[in-house]
Amino acid sequence: MHLSLTESSSSYIRRASFFNFPNEKHFLIRYSQPLVEGFLKSLKRLLTNKLYVVLVLVTCFALFVVSGLAAFKPKYLEHQFGISASKSNMVLGLSGALPAFLGSGFSGIIMSKLKLGVISTAKFCTLLYVITAISQSMLVVFGCPQPNTAGFRGVESSRQLYYNGDNSTSCADVCKCTNGRFSPVCGDDDVMYYSACYAGCQKSNISGKATTFSECSCIPDAGSAVSGVCDTTCGMLIPYAVFTFCGAFAGAMSIVPKIILSIRVVEPRDKALSLGVTMFSFSIFSFPSPVIIGAIFDSFCLIKDSLGCGRDVCVLYDRDGLRYGIMSIMGVMRTLMILPIIYVWYDLVKQAKRQEAKKENEERKGVMPVIQVTGAEPETLNVGSKDDISAAMQGSCRDLSNVGI
Repeated sequence: MHLSLTESSSSYIRRASFFNFPNEKHFLIRYSQPLVEGFLKSLKRLLTNKLYVVLVLVTCFALFVVSGLAAFKPKYLEHQFGISASKSNMVLGLSGALPAFLGSGFSGIIMSKLKLGVISTAKFCTLLYVITAISQSMLVVFGCPQPNTAGFRGVESSRQLYYNGDNSTSCADVCKCTNGRFSPVCGDDDVMYYSACYAGCQKSNISGKATTFSECSCIPDAGSAVSGVCDTTCGMLIPYAVFTFCGAFAGAMSIVPKIILSIRVVEPRDKALSLGVTMFSFSIFSFPSPVIIGAIFDSFCLIKDSLGCGRDVCVLYDRDGLRYGIMSIMGVMRTLMILPIIYVWYDLVKQAKRQEAKKENEERKGVMPVIQVTGAEPETLNVGSKDDISAAMQGSCRDLSNVGI
C-alpha cells in the first residue's frame, strides 16, 4: 500500500526541521555570541597571565631544541663519529627514545607520590632544567677528529680537489679526471681523496668488497690506496651517548611537572583552554626548527656530490664546525631556559609570602579568611570581633538549654 504525506503533515515536518525554526536567522547570533565573548575573555586572561606565558614559551623553546635535533641526530652521528646509519639509529634509540620514555613515566610517579605543591614543583623543574643544560652543553666536547682530506686541513696544496681551484698543475693531471661521483679512497698517508683518479692511481685490484689501488702519484712514494673513507672512529661515542641519555632523561622528567605547573597558575575556568593554547603553541614553534637546523648543517658542508637533475647531497662535513655550531647553539638555548623557570619560582614565592602576610593581617583584625581557590581572588568573611563571637555562642547555648537539649 502506497502512503503519501498530506499537506498538513508535510508542512508540520518542515516547521519541525531544525533549520526551519521561525527564529533560525537569529539562532547563531543568540547562541554563538556568548561563546565567542567567553572565549575571548578567557584567552585574554591567559595571555595576560605572565607566569602562564613564561611557562608556555619555555616549553616551546625546549620543543624547538628537541624537534630540530630529532630530525638531524642520525645524520649528525654518522658524520661526527664515522659510524653507519644502522648503528647511529641504534645509538639514538638507546640514548634518546628510551630515556624519554623512562623519564616521563618516572616523573609522573614522583608527582603522584610526593604530591608536590606549586613552589616545590617549580623547584623540581629548575633542578631538571639545570641537569639538562649541563648535559647538552657537555656534548660540545665529544667528537671525533676531522679526517685528512686532499685540499683541506693543511694538507699539501698540490693535492687539490676538482672544485677547489685550478688543477692544471696537480699530481692527478696525468689521469685526466672528470667531475664524477664521489668515490673516496684512503691512501697510505691517511689522507682521503675524492676518488682513485684524483689520487693519481694507475692500477687497481679488486678483492672481495674492497678495491686496492696502486702506483698513486699523489701519495708519497707512489703509494697505494683502499676504497672507502679513512677510519676516524674514536672513543668519544660512549661518553656522548651517556650525556645524551642523562639530558634526555632529565628533559623528559620536566614535561609532567611543567604541564601541572602551567595548569595551576591559571584560574580553574581557564584550565581547559590553557591546554589547547599550549598545544597550539607547540605546533607553531616546532615547525621552523628542522628548517633552521638543516640550514646550519648545510653551512658546514665541505664536499657535495651531484645526484643529477640539479640535486646535490653533502658527503663530507666539517666535523669541528658542525659540533661547535650545532651543540653550542643547543647548549646556550638550554641554559637560557633556566632563567624563566627561576623567575616563575621566584614569583610564586613572592605570591605565597604576600598571601601569608595578608592572612596574618586579617587574623589580627578578627577577619576569618575563606580558603582561596587556585587562580581566583581571595575573599574574606567578616564575622565580627572575638567578644561578639563569644557572646553569640553563649546565647546559642542558653537557647538550646531552654528547649531541653
